[in-house]
Amino acid sequence: MKKKILLFLLLTVIVLPFSNVNAEELSINIENVNTDNEILIQNKINEFLTKKNKDTVNELTISEEKELVDIIGEYKKTLYPSIQPASARAVDFANSYNIAGYVFATLDAKTSGWNHGHAGIGHSAGGNVIEANPGDGVKLYTNRVNKYWSKCDDGGIYSIKNASSSDYNKAKNYANDRIGRDYGFNPIDGDFYCSELVYYAWDAAGYNIASSRIWGTPILPSQIMNDGDTVLEASFPF
Repeated sequence: MKKKILLFLLLTVIVLPFSNVNAEELSINIENVNTDNEILIQNKINEFLTKKNKDTVNELTISEEKELVDIIGEYKKTLYPSIQPASARAVDFANSYNIAGYVFATLDAKTSGWNHGHAGIGHSAGGNVIEANPGDGVKLYTNRVNKYWSKCDDGGIYSIKNASSSDYNKAKNYANDRIGRDYGFNPIDGDFYCSELVYYAWDAAGYNIASSRIWGTPILPSQIMNDGDTVLEASFPF
C-alpha cells in the first residue's frame, strides 16, 4: 500500500505541472504502455530520431513528422497483419457512419494555430467531431468532417485496436463532458489543447494512445498516429 501511495504521489508531482487536467481527472494507464509491439514501434521511432540527429519527436520538423508517420504506418502493417482497416468508404464517415470515439488526426500545419497538426474525437453520425481549438475551447462541431477534416492534406480517421463499442463510447463521453472547457495549457483549470483532449479521452477508456510520449512534453498528433493501438480507417483528403 505504501508503494502504491508513493507511486501516486510521484506521478502527481511529475505529471501535473505539464498536464492540462486536474488531479481528479488524472488516470494514466501505465500498464498499457510496455506491450511488445509498442516497444518495437518505439525502437523504430528511436532509429528514425537517431538518423535525423534528434532527441525526441518534439524536435522534428513537420516534414520529418510526416515521414515518420508514413514509416510507422507501413511498419504497423507488418506487426498487425491480421488487422486491416475496415475499408469503409471515406464518404460514409462524412455522411452516415457512427464515428463516436474515433480519432481524427492530421499533421496539416495550417490547423488550429498549432504547428504540429490537429486532432479531434468523433461524436456522432453526420460527421460531428469534438475538438479543442484556440478561441472556441472544447466544442462540438457539427458536419465537421465535410466542412474541415475531409479537406486536410494528410492524416485520417483512426480506430483503436481491440477496443469495444463500450470503449468508444467512454472516450466520446469523456470528451463530451469537457465541452465548454477553455483551450490552453493550464493544469489547474483543466484546459485542453487538441491532441491532449483526444489522449485523455482514450485514457479514460483504458488505452494509452500516445505511448511514445515523454512525460513533461506536449502530446503530439503524430504520436497518436504512430501509436501501436491506432489503426488508420480512412485517409485525408477524401
